[in-house]
Amino acid sequence: MEKQYWCDDSKEKKWHDGKGRVRLAWVDFRGRNMIDLRIMRRKDDGFEHTKSGLRLTPDQVRSLLPSLVEMLEHIDDAVEEKKRQAEN
Repeated sequence: MEKQYWCDDSKEKKWHDGKGRVRLAWVDFRGRNMIDLRIMRRKDDGFEHTKSGLRLTPDQVRSLLPSLVEMLEHIDDAVEEKKRQAEN
């Protein structure tokens, strides 16, 4: 079982220009529910899995969410600060 929830073109230099896509999916891995975040490599008729990725349990993702929100807030603050400094 594998259900894709999100996919986007990779921005990493090695995988840009349509060579790779970042994919988020719910997978059954060895009988366990896992969240899989992975680079998918372009193949003739679509994309195939690579070793470049990670699998997390639902509980790991739940505990990770607050840290992701905090990190995004810090990034937004840093970008805003840099923009303000450039204006002065």
